[in-house]
Amino acid sequence: MLEEAVAQQSARQAELNDARARLAEAEYRLDRTHIRSPADAIVERRLISVGDFVSPGTPIVTIVAWSKCGSCCRSRNACRGSSGPGCRSRWSSRRGPATPSRARSARCGRWSVPTSRGRGTGGAAAGTDWPPGGSVTAHVVLAARDGVVVPAASVVRRPAGDVVYALQGDKVAERQVTIGIRTSERAEVLSGIAAGETVVLSGAGFLTDGALVSIREPAGTAPTP
Repeated sequence: MLEEAVAQQSARQAELNDARARLAEAEYRLDRTHIRSPADAIVERRLISVGDFVSPGTPIVTIVAWSKCGSCCRSRNACRGSSGPGCRSRWSSRRGPATPSRARSARCGRWSVPTSRGRGTGGAAAGTDWPPGGSVTAHVVLAARDGVVVPAASVVRRPAGDVVYALQGDKVAERQVTIGIRTSERAEVLSGIAAGETVVLSGAGFLTDGALVSIREPAGTAPTP
């Protein structure tokens, strides 16, 4: 009886060892079914579909590594004389945060902006957190100076020239101004109004010198005490 029990134990031990070996092989095969990226990246494009048979070495996806992702821009030939190393630029993207990113050119006519995890050559203070594959808009600052700037809509064209209406109590005073650089949103005032003065924006074209006005706070703005 003892000999028979020992033989059965040996047989069961052999079966257990065989089961452990098959389990280890199954776990190895299961682990090989998981696809792991060699870098911190995102999948840009999938090259296979569900049910496809692939062999070792077959590309299945393309990935983009955030640590090496960035944006690069070159200026036109006409601007390169004014866009040397250290020239500033503002970058924005429809697919990224609304706040523009700033960078300085490292070489003449060339800028680059890093992502939130990358490092560019443009000297940006922080990453942009823009997703890969998008496009960017770059505004190059060729020159900068201090001055008075008003909203472009506050400048009214009169027969005598450009004017703005400065608020004085409950009336307005017409000020003839000389306009410098003008964009769709802002206008530089070279003369005619001082910094800190309040100008009328809404309905400025309907005003005359000395007209009575009433101030309305924008919606959601707390009244001034």
